[in-house]
Amino acid sequence: MKLTFTQKIYLGFFLLLIGSMSTGLYAIYQLYLVNQSIQTLVSRDLPPQQILINLHENFLAQSKIEKESYDNKNPKLKEQFNEMAKTFQTELKNLEGTLASPQATGIMQRLMLLHQEFTHSYNTQALDRGKSFIMTRFILDEIENLRTIQEKDLLENHMLVQVRKARETTLMLLFLLILGGFVVLFTVTTFVRKPLRQFREVIKGIARGNSVKPLPAVADDEIGAIVSAFNQLAWKLQRMDHLKEDFISNLSHELRTPLTSLQEATNLMLEEVSGSLNERQRQLLLIIQEDAKKLLQLTTDLLDLSRMRGGMLPLQLASCNLEDLARQALEEIRPLAMKRDLHLEMVTEHKVGSISMDAVRIRQVIINLLSNAIKFTSQAGKISLTVKKVSTKEVQVSIADTGCGISKDNLEKIFDRFYTGGGFGLGLPISRQIILAHGGKMWVESELGRGSIFSFTLPLRREDKLKEKDMVTASTTTNPENPLSTHPPEFREFT
Repeated sequence: MKLTFTQKIYLGFFLLLIGSMSTGLYAIYQLYLVNQSIQTLVSRDLPPQQILINLHENFLAQSKIEKESYDNKNPKLKEQFNEMAKTFQTELKNLEGTLASPQATGIMQRLMLLHQEFTHSYNTQALDRGKSFIMTRFILDEIENLRTIQEKDLLENHMLVQVRKARETTLMLLFLLILGGFVVLFTVTTFVRKPLRQFREVIKGIARGNSVKPLPAVADDEIGAIVSAFNQLAWKLQRMDHLKEDFISNLSHELRTPLTSLQEATNLMLEEVSGSLNERQRQLLLIIQEDAKKLLQLTTDLLDLSRMRGGMLPLQLASCNLEDLARQALEEIRPLAMKRDLHLEMVTEHKVGSISMDAVRIRQVIINLLSNAIKFTSQAGKISLTVKKVSTKEVQVSIADTGCGISKDNLEKIFDRFYTGGGFGLGLPISRQIILAHGGKMWVESELGRGSIFSFTLPLRREDKLKEKDMVTASTTTNPENPLSTHPPEFREFT
């Protein structure tokens, strides 16, 4: 029988109710046992106390007769004394079977001996007033001690034991009930939170540009119905995403040929192959040439993204000197920096030498980062390119600028595809995928108004240590379900 989510909640509360009722019934049963113990106390343990009271009164009467005998030698007084002494000894023997502790038994034996000596001294007329007073005091004290010990044993062995047992058992059941309630509550909340947490992670992934993944099936209840509806939506979104990628790829291919032809035709016209140009015509052709170049670069970037998503962008790994490559990229970009009166410098910490990499792609990354630094650095600013070995296993390249910086809200978005808020275009997502494909990582440190530092690392793989498995593609270092996931957890190193 399959239970709905609501029925499971009702079942959990019903179990808690049953547990509460069971605890209450058990507490009532324990109170009943306490009542039975009290009745047992009254019926069995109060007679010994009554015997002790009778002994006390009997001996007081004997002591009174003994004192009267000093002034009155009436034989009847002696008969009364001996009769009371006989009753006293009989009561002591009856009391002996009801004593529970060795201490009480010892007191009773001493009391019996003292009373026998007291009776013998009276009958032999060897009891004077001083000795009579002392023995009377001793016997009364022993009777009182016996009463005290008997009451103590009575409380410890009966009523208090039952009360303590009832209390401990009730507390244990109450603890188990509370623990069971927490278990039921934890089970219900876990059952609800697990799919909701999966919803949250998938939605966050969609917001970051990840592909939509279906959720695992859960129980056939309300939550299961929501999961099923979401999976249908995910399937439709995946289909739309594939259609979008196919459209972008096809469009890029279709645009690349006419844009190349347009650029070549513009170049020929600027070279005055078809005739001389006046100044106005040359300016217009230069605008066309520049815009065609931008469009051609955009289509190239779109094709690269499409290839990365399909895992079809192989790296041509070869041994190359990273310092020389960085220096060449810096010199290539220097004319653009000079137009904005920017100071470029290169810092090398520790000699890096040659490492295994795709030189064309790494040069593309460095130029892209330098171009962004120039774009967002105000006139007379400074840009530094640093190459250093950070460990025996990797080398780090950093581009620091004194530009406007990046807000915290944009720090986690600038590597996303098609994010337009920061004005970085497609260069950063492509650059990061290239670095990830090399087995490195890329991150940014920035503070608004104080500049930015873009850094990436590359593993120190030497050419003589390359193996077939080192010929990786962009898809091998990214999420296999979404090669363009720009925020894999292991590479989120934003400051």
